[in-house]
Amino acid sequence: MVKIQDDLYEHVNADWLANTEIPADRPRIGAFDEIDIKIEQQELADFTTMLQDNSATGMLGEFVKYYRLTSDWATRNAKGAQPAQPILQKYEKLNSLADLQAQLVDLKLAGLPTGILPVYVDQDMHDTSRNILHADAMGTLLPDTTYYEEGGDAAELFGLFEASYVPLLEMYGYATEEAHHIVQQAIEFDKIVAQYVLSNEAKSDYWKLYNPQDFIEFTKQASHIDLAAIIPALIDAKPTLINVTDVRFWQNYDQIVNEDNFAGIKAKLILAVVADLASYLSDEIRIASGAFGRALSGTAEARSSEKAAFSLAHGAFSPVVGDYYGRKYFGETAKADVLDMVKKMIGVYQERLENNIWLSTDTKKKAILKLSTIGLNVGYPDTIPARYTLFVVDEAAGLLANALRFRAIQVSHNFSQFKLAPDKSEWEMPADMVNAYYHPFHNIIVFPAAILQAPFYSLDQSKSANYGGIGAVIAHEISHAFDTNGARFDEKGNLNSWWTDADFAAFEKRTAAMIEEFDGLDSDGSTVNGKLVVSENVADVGGMSVALEAAKGEAEVSLTDFFTNWATVWRMNASKEYMKLLSKVDVHAPARLRANVQVTNFDDFFTTFNVTSTDKMWRNPEARVQIW
Repeated sequence: MVKIQDDLYEHVNADWLANTEIPADRPRIGAFDEIDIKIEQQELADFTTMLQDNSATGMLGEFVKYYRLTSDWATRNAKGAQPAQPILQKYEKLNSLADLQAQLVDLKLAGLPTGILPVYVDQDMHDTSRNILHADAMGTLLPDTTYYEEGGDAAELFGLFEASYVPLLEMYGYATEEAHHIVQQAIEFDKIVAQYVLSNEAKSDYWKLYNPQDFIEFTKQASHIDLAAIIPALIDAKPTLINVTDVRFWQNYDQIVNEDNFAGIKAKLILAVVADLASYLSDEIRIASGAFGRALSGTAEARSSEKAAFSLAHGAFSPVVGDYYGRKYFGETAKADVLDMVKKMIGVYQERLENNIWLSTDTKKKAILKLSTIGLNVGYPDTIPARYTLFVVDEAAGLLANALRFRAIQVSHNFSQFKLAPDKSEWEMPADMVNAYYHPFHNIIVFPAAILQAPFYSLDQSKSANYGGIGAVIAHEISHAFDTNGARFDEKGNLNSWWTDADFAAFEKRTAAMIEEFDGLDSDGSTVNGKLVVSENVADVGGMSVALEAAKGEAEVSLTDFFTNWATVWRMNASKEYMKLLSKVDVHAPARLRANVQVTNFDDFFTTFNVTSTDKMWRNPEARVQIW
């Protein structure tokens, strides 16, 4: 076995890595995924029983009714693509931009693909007490713009794309030759779009996506579509301001959206529709619609019909199902213990800020103010958003009709929030999702019940092990308030510089060292982009630093447990295709590197395991990156 001094990750996880197979319907398996699979099995068992005994009532009862529709494969398979045909025909009848413009508002409000109208309502980054309009860019067929660059994989991937989508179109009734033609037109148009949209690396600096413009001036960028008439119809108001997330896209909107490109626009919309509606149709269509995604990620086979039916139902009712899971499976004892850990680490963070030697007194005071106002959310939210009471299932109407009605409710809700104050009580992920997050505009941290279990956390694990697992995750999320993005937002969540120029320059020097530490590292044959992953890495090193100090403050301390569990929670086996995809799109560093590289920034790691300059895990003291 490899020595711990040479490879912490491999030493800790060797048996697991050697003996744990990637499920055929997933591109990876890891600590997160194992919990997700466990939760899926629990919920499948619980809700299968409810399907049979009709015991669920209220919103949960409506979920069960909807789940009954998603699980009715006999009806779904018998109908095939038929339920989607009326919608598809709307798109087929479009013969010009004028035709499309006449339908845009209705399509957008129905939650159907509109392509050229990527607008929505969300918080104003500069004044997070209000919601404003935002204009995003169109999406691309490939996951990132780097695929389209010279030397990229666009040609190969577009071949896979065509091989995947032609059979799907045939299932909707298109002739083979026509299907090829549609896909080729969509690809050629997509290549035009890709020239003008931001890469994932550029979007990772999300504070740069705040570019407010006068609404009328904004609409003048579109000569072929009357945005000044269309957008107000969505919000039933006349906006004066709109935030443009991708300035270059809109500056070149006329190069993209014009009559010459209409055939490509229409083709791409048709592909969007057939992919979008496939999960509500027959099992054959559902499986075919995921072929390209499985090829990209190296997933061997589609999910079973049973899992797919539950996932589809869950997607519509996720806060409802999450509430059920949290209340049934998450205990008050665990919640109290985790909250205690959170408060201890916030205390440690405050001490570290007070004793910081590279920040001025004024900046430290403002950082402590921001830290003191972070909202804490553990387990599950107090209430389910009120709009879910409108999700009443008409079992006689069929699956797709109900799904589209629920979509329309969600879209209507979003646009109705224009100019209103944001609802900061609504969580952005359900309680049964194995994840956690920091919200920079709300200045809150959220830890769903799902992640608060082994190996991240358990009352049966040592305190040190818990700090190396969930403790580091909690402190990671706190650290997002002070990462390369979060540091630009104040205690109210507003995009606002609260640093002195000298302090921020010192911060950027330290984050540059973090970029350099990871940039160019190999991950299963793919190269890490240090800039893409810097914010998460800053949160990782800050989180570990605080969790480590908190662990050392407990009555019983085992730094071996701390570092061992840190390596345990990042264990993962994944396909090479998936790792290549992550290198393009994921703002997190690869799991193995998160485990191995971050620990080498801490003196305690070297003393705990007696790592010396002759060992592979050695990092010279002057090269150890510390920020918070």
